[in-house]
Amino acid sequence: MRHAKALVAGLIVAASFLSGCGNDPTAGSGKQVLGVAKSLFSPHKKAPQPPELTRAQLRAGGVPLLLVKLTKLGTHGYLGVYGTNRDVVTWSTTDHTTISLRNGLITATRGLPGDLMSASLPTVADIRAGSGAVARTHYYLDGLDQTVPVVYRCIMADAGPAAIDVAQLTYQTHHYTETCTGQNGTFTNEYWFDGKNVLRQSRQWVSPLTGSLEIQDLAE
Repeated sequence: MRHAKALVAGLIVAASFLSGCGNDPTAGSGKQVLGVAKSLFSPHKKAPQPPELTRAQLRAGGVPLLLVKLTKLGTHGYLGVYGTNRDVVTWSTTDHTTISLRNGLITATRGLPGDLMSASLPTVADIRAGSGAVARTHYYLDGLDQTVPVVYRCIMADAGPAAIDVAQLTYQTHHYTETCTGQNGTFTNEYWFDGKNVLRQSRQWVSPLTGSLEIQDLAE
């Protein structure tokens, strides 16, 4: 709960900034845009939610961004690249809430309720096989700040072709699901890969407290 209350909603400032430079692709550097566009969730239902940025604003910004929705709180925001360690890219908000992704799959979070400390995941090839059973292991902190594993058995399925809209662009994708069962219950992850094998959109479960994150890759 302490972490949830600490999450800051500042994207409305980013939206205003980007709308100001949307008609002038040369206005503002990528660094400036990144500085104001890395804000995420507000847990307060009455807090104003930032508008989703248009494709023109995103193009004017010129930096990689993810649109992330925290479905349990009904909030959303944008994350920019914080750093890369081999094949893991960490995306961050202004208050240093971070999500680490390997090939688009969540490997860790920091600053969310019930953070995922690390994870042993299926591969993209496992997901795109569209069938079969795999194991995934999530690692969380217990009440003594000790890392404990939670093992899930997951069933892959092919949900077929699907057209999706991402920031005013339509992508033809293939939809896959991963239904997992473990000691913390059951959840279903969903993945939409475009024709270039980019994970264009996903819905991925983090923890019982956070629930699922919906992630869209806004790069064209």
